[in-house]
Amino acid sequence: MRRKTILFIIFLIVLIAIIIMFFMSGDKQNNNEETIYNIAYNPNNDVSNKKEFNNNNNTENNTANLEIINSASNKKVKETININESNTINLEAIIEVSNVERVRNYKYNLEDITDNFRTKLFQTLFKDEGSKAEYDVRNNVWELKKSDKIGDYYLYEVSYPKSGEAIAGEKSFLLEYRNVDLCPLDYNIYTSAPVNTFGISEEDATKLCEDLLKQIDSENEYQLDYIHYYGKTRGKPFYWIHYKKVIDGMVITSYNDISFYVDNNGIERIYGSLYDLEEENKDINIISLEKATQSLKDNKLLISFEGLDIDEQEITISKITFEYIVIKDLYENVSVAPSWRFYIGCNESERNYYGNRILAINATNGDLIQGTRGDTF
Repeated sequence: MRRKTILFIIFLIVLIAIIIMFFMSGDKQNNNEETIYNIAYNPNNDVSNKKEFNNNNNTENNTANLEIINSASNKKVKETININESNTINLEAIIEVSNVERVRNYKYNLEDITDNFRTKLFQTLFKDEGSKAEYDVRNNVWELKKSDKIGDYYLYEVSYPKSGEAIAGEKSFLLEYRNVDLCPLDYNIYTSAPVNTFGISEEDATKLCEDLLKQIDSENEYQLDYIHYYGKTRGKPFYWIHYKKVIDGMVITSYNDISFYVDNNGIERIYGSLYDLEEENKDINIISLEKATQSLKDNKLLISFEGLDIDEQEITISKITFEYIVIKDLYENVSVAPSWRFYIGCNESERNYYGNRILAINATNGDLIQGTRGDTF
């Protein structure tokens, strides 16, 4: 009997020990599972999500990008892309990328068009007369009268763009002389620069614009992009001169870059939007021209020929550059894309004529970029 009691007690002790060990093992396993879960799903512990950016990394990355760009410099591309039975793209282009200094990632920031900007614009263009401008409260515009004659005044307003593509929330400014017969419609444009028509040389006209730009926005560099020549069938002949900001040795194509109407009386109109670029501390990797060209082929069915004055529906690309292009997605998110741009036109005159038409490949992801930029009234 005594022996059975002892065996029973030993059995109970062993059973209790087993039960204790079981629960201790379970707690340890739960702790291990929780640790594994945190490592697997906590982004802060994921080394792949932690990339340190420093000057050395940026320098190395920029050097690699410049090598890709410079390797294409002054090369010639000759290739035919058949889109369908009636549409063809002829690549007979020279690559012009010698001015590129670096490639960076930028954030696009809207810039307010303040009354200080208006004041500076009026003072620069009209000198002391600019202080006589009057504000029309009801129409929210400024007027500067030259005389009491009907229409003999300058009108200034800030509003959302009335035509063409634009960025949500971005405003543009417009200063124009109201009593002038200028017709900026397509049928009134020359396909190339006429001779002795405008009463002011192209050189003098661009100098007027550039001197004004330096005064009203001295913090940024601008570059002449293209000129359209009007007055072919109606109204006074005038230049429509387009400028773009420059950064890193490259032009920036936005949606409403600053442009001017200039005739023999000087600047008759200035229009555009203001923006600022904020450099982001992110690495950026670009694709080569070869890959960009392949991407153009892969997206050939998406390329639009609409609005091109080409009878045979044949696009010739005669120049390729590397530049920044401001783009937006379907949700109106705005970004600045380093891009390989393919210029439409078989010579300088045609490239100038189609200067507002964009055909490019985003150099960061190979996406197609196309459309018409600027005030398309």
